Amino acid sequence: QMAKLDAAPQKRLTDFPFRPGGKFFFFSEENNLKTMTKKLNDGTEMPILGLGTWQSKPKEVEEAVYHAICKSGYRHIDAAQIYGNQDEVGTGVNRALKDSGLKREDLWVTSK
Repeated sequence: QMAKLDAAPQKRLTDFPFRPGGKFFFFSEENNLKTMTKKLNDGTEMPILGLGTWQSKPKEVEEAVYHAICKSGYRHIDAAQIYGNQDEVGTGVNRALKDSGLKREDLWVTSK
C-alpha cells in the first residue's frame, strides 16, 4: 500500500542552520539569536542581535525599545546621538527596566 504524500511542510526559522564561528547549529528556545552573545577580547559578552534605532519614526522608538526588551526578549539596543532620538530610547529603556525587573547591566546599549 502506498503512503499518501502530503504537501511539503512549511519551513520555519528553526529549520535552517546558522553558522556562528563556522559551526552549524539549529535555532531552538536555548539557541535564540536574541540571547546569543559574542565574547569580546576583554571578556565581555555582547548580544549578537540588537534592535536598531536608526531612522526610527519620532514618537515610536520609545515604544519599540520597550516592546523589544519586555515583550521580545532583546538585550541589545543599538543607538547613537546622531540619530536624534536618544531621549526616547532612554525613556524606553528606563520604562522597560522598571516594568521587567531587569537591571541596567542586563542590557547592552551601543552608543556611538
